[in-house]
Amino acid sequence: MNRKYFLVILLLSALLLPLCACTSPQGAPETPAPQENTAKAAEGGGEEAEATPAPSAEPHLLGEYETPILNNAADRVANLSLACEKVNAVVTEPEQEFSFNDTVGERTEVRGFKKGIVFDGKKKIEAVGGGVCQVSSTLFGAAKNAALEITERHEHKREVEYVKLGDDATVKYGELDFKFKNTQNRSVKIEAFLTDSTVCVRIWAI
Repeated sequence: MNRKYFLVILLLSALLLPLCACTSPQGAPETPAPQENTAKAAEGGGEEAEATPAPSAEPHLLGEYETPILNNAADRVANLSLACEKVNAVVTEPEQEFSFNDTVGERTEVRGFKKGIVFDGKKKIEAVGGGVCQVSSTLFGAAKNAALEITERHEHKREVEYVKLGDDATVKYGELDFKFKNTQNRSVKIEAFLTDSTVCVRIWAI
């Protein structure tokens, strides 16, 4: 009888042991479910695509002009160089008017200008700033080639040697000016410089 009782207990123990092994202990924390990744990848790649900025408009040449230096007297060349320096890198905004006299200023010895030959009517005389008209005339040619609006220009009373008649722009501070208006939809910038034998002016859209 005791033997049968022992076999029954052994059989029940064998049946209950797997059930105990599969049951989680009371109070044990459950493993959290993995959260959904909400980051959106860019199409065709694992990283988010960055917006490409629109390319800025590149500067380009609107017009240029050059005139020969036929009188290379030191004081005259110094005036050419100084006038080029004054107008070089000057920026004119859309619809703004450029004035040669306002930009270069009064031609005086105090401001660094030298004496040179100028035209007084049809006569040649010596005066401070002689030669500056070659720079204004070269700028006129560049502005015309750039299709800018010429708002003021005056011709010499006689033909000058560095441009043909009608292609010049004489200036006299306080009286005669050379002006143009920027009719482009972008700013324009003047580049003016001397070479060994020429005065060069370029006008750039920037």
